[in-house]
Amino acid sequence: MSNQLLMPTRSSTVSGTQTLDAPSSRTSGSVMSKPLTIDTMKNLYNADQQVKFLHLHAEVETLLLELQTVKQQRQETTSPAKTC
Repeated sequence: MSNQLLMPTRSSTVSGTQTLDAPSSRTSGSVMSKPLTIDTMKNLYNADQQVKFLHLHAEVETLLLELQTVKQQRQETTSPAKTC
């Protein structure tokens, strides 16, 4: 029997509370996905796994911000500003 690490599929912020979608599971032949709060996640994962996940989440957020900055800079250089 192998151990599997189940990671949340995505995260979002809803009214200041961060929620996570639980991994899909089969129930009566249908696929269900339910949102989890950070507190619920703490009960599901070991502390070291939580730390790794939160570090990866922070890294993803940083990379997304960098990507947005690069895209914005490219748009500014490819479309010259109009002066009146």
